Formats: sequence, structure tokens, C-alpha cells
Amino acid sequence: MCPNLAVSTLTYVYAEGTIVLGPLATLPEPHCYDLCSMHSAKMVAPKGWELVRIGMTTAAAVGQNSVPTTAQPRTAHLRVVPKP
Repeated sequence: MCPNLAVSTLTYVYAEGTIVLGPLATLPEPHCYDLCSMHSAKMVAPKGWELVRIGMTTAAAVGQNSVPTTAQPRTAHLRVVPKP
């Protein structure tokens, strides 16, 4: 387990061969994984799959720490939230 603070959440749509890497989720969801900036930046999709990065800050996408120093480790997961 990575000791760094999570900055993004990964989930996937197995039937479509798609991995979605987006902002850190606010509520827990099953089958989702929180990643630190280093692991977010290094994430690649398996052969035949597509990796979609949504709504990530530039710092998180390139592997820099963009989390405030007051942040606490957590285990929340990604969920879909419709736009207002």
C-alpha cells in the first residue's frame, strides 16, 4: 500500500474496456481505487483498453503533489455526479 496521500480515484467499465481516472471521490464506491499523484501520473491502460483522465489538475496529472498539507489519508471512492 502506498503511504502517499491520494489525489485521484480510478474506476473502470469492464464491459467497455475503459479505465477512468478522475478527481478524488467524496463518497465510497465499491471497485474504485484512490491513487497518489505519482501512481496517477504513471497509470497506463492494458492493451486493448482506453484510459480516460477527467477533471484532474495539471499537478496531479504530471505527478506533483497538489494536495494541501492539511489533507488526511482516506479511502473514499469515485461516483458519478451529474452536472447542475
